[in-house]
Amino acid sequence: MGYDVLELNASDARSKKSLDQIVAELLGNKSLHGYATGGGRTSSRHALVMDEVDGMSGNEDRGGVQELIALIKKSKIPIITLCNDRNHPKIRSLANHCFDLRYYKPKVEQIRGPMMSVCYREGIKIKPEALDQIIIGSNQDIRQVLHHLSMWSATDKNLQTDDVKREATKARKDLKKGPWDVCRAVFTEAEHKNLNIHGKADLFFNDYSIAPLFVQENYPKVVPHCAK
Repeated sequence: MGYDVLELNASDARSKKSLDQIVAELLGNKSLHGYATGGGRTSSRHALVMDEVDGMSGNEDRGGVQELIALIKKSKIPIITLCNDRNHPKIRSLANHCFDLRYYKPKVEQIRGPMMSVCYREGIKIKPEALDQIIIGSNQDIRQVLHHLSMWSATDKNLQTDDVKREATKARKDLKKGPWDVCRAVFTEAEHKNLNIHGKADLFFNDYSIAPLFVQENYPKVVPHCAK
């Protein structure tokens, strides 16, 4: 939309003092981007992107969230904040001053189509069921799917289904489940029916201090299958 973007992530100092100074400079400066790209004009349209705001903590970011809220109230430039943990206590206060736009993990079907288009344009031959295995193994991470396709097709553009499934299993992305994910997996038959004994043990050891409490609270409500 013609904005010059300044991004601050978790590796940058984002304290109250530094944020105030950065925004003051943005409001008082003009960008030479137009001259650099041949446009021949300066621009005063700036946007501030704050990445990983749920990670703002410690001395480096002291007072950063409250200052960010104050900036949103008084600033004339657009401010975009990004977070991973929407339920973090700091985000609850920040969300009251933002348009709350949530992104959810894309489904396998949503990723398959664009990835098949990429394969067609790159001359990669792969069956849809094999591509699904790559997507599932990457936990629907589109960047990792592209990485695997690029790496595995470097020597042979014709990817065999059995080879892809084997490689996708080896390259399966390791994930840390939260307590709510563990609870859903334990009490939903479709989630755990295909897990082996090691996978079921991992559900317990993911957070062994709270998992038994979930079981204790929910077990009386469980209705078993009728005996045949």
